[in-house]
Amino acid sequence: MPRCVFLESGVSINIDGTYKPCCQFEWQDQPPNDYKNFITSRKQKQDQMKSNWIPECEVCRQDELETGSSMRKDSNDEIKGTFYEVWFDNTCNLSCRMCNAFCSSTWRQNIKHHNNLNWHDEYVYENKPNFVKFEQTPIYEDLPNVRYLKILGGEPFMMKEVSKTLTKIKETNHAGHIALNITSNLTHTITDWWIDMFSSFKSVNMIGSVDGIHSRYEYIRPGARFEKVMQTIQQIKQIKKQLPKFKFHISCTGQTLNASQHKQIKNFWQQENIDCSIEPIYSPDFISYKSLNPTLRDRLGLSTHLPYESKCWQTLVEQMQIQDQVHGTDFKQECPELFENN
Repeated sequence: MPRCVFLESGVSINIDGTYKPCCQFEWQDQPPNDYKNFITSRKQKQDQMKSNWIPECEVCRQDELETGSSMRKDSNDEIKGTFYEVWFDNTCNLSCRMCNAFCSSTWRQNIKHHNNLNWHDEYVYENKPNFVKFEQTPIYEDLPNVRYLKILGGEPFMMKEVSKTLTKIKETNHAGHIALNITSNLTHTITDWWIDMFSSFKSVNMIGSVDGIHSRYEYIRPGARFEKVMQTIQQIKQIKKQLPKFKFHISCTGQTLNASQHKQIKNFWQQENIDCSIEPIYSPDFISYKSLNPTLRDRLGLSTHLPYESKCWQTLVEQMQIQDQVHGTDFKQECPELFENN
């Protein structure tokens, strides 16, 4: 049955200080907030996975059904050694329509300032998480053994704890044996400080999170401008020439809002000589392909195992109209193709 390297050596530290093997793993019971208990629980899940898929790994199972690929499959041969993911806090300048108040500080502020609106439960998070501090994590003492470090967000280029962490790793001479993985929304200029920091690591894999092109991208990611993304892309191309160990690719979430652009997205980044993957999302379900009607799926040539649910479509319309009030946008005007068979 499926082997997973993260069940063997993965440590993912959540924004609230709890642990899991990777960012896609979802505990079915109370998540451990003690490192030693986590290691014991991880071994138990690893043993269970030997006989069958476990519920906590449903995202990878779904991905493999959908695309034949998954974080598990892509990482099994690549990851060798201790792997850490850290999600320090939710600082972010955007309020992407598939995100929420738990993952984005801007989302949280929007809901706070517009608490009279009928936000879906998927968007709302009432309590402020206990943000993670680098020196309070096991990675602080485990740096000699760390071989992979993945920074989650929020937007890492805005997080003070991220710069503090990378500085500590460099100053203690551990950067040379660590492969750094960092995801960004590409709305921030990469300063000389960052380029110097990247140069100290064994390798750097930067992922640009871009969910569409032109105005559709800006609709999906309120607060962002596609022109600024392209400026950052040009800067990254120069960094790649300067640092041979620096790798970059685009990751796009596959969802109803950008389904009509899938071929355009692939072609656009191909013309820029940049690899791009489109990875379907499953939550919120009303933004997933569950809200994309069969007629449009056929027209777009989009194959998915997710069943169409008219209720998801109705919820999508309702929630986009609510967000339109906040952002001064128009769902039907920006995504007219979605209304043709609904």
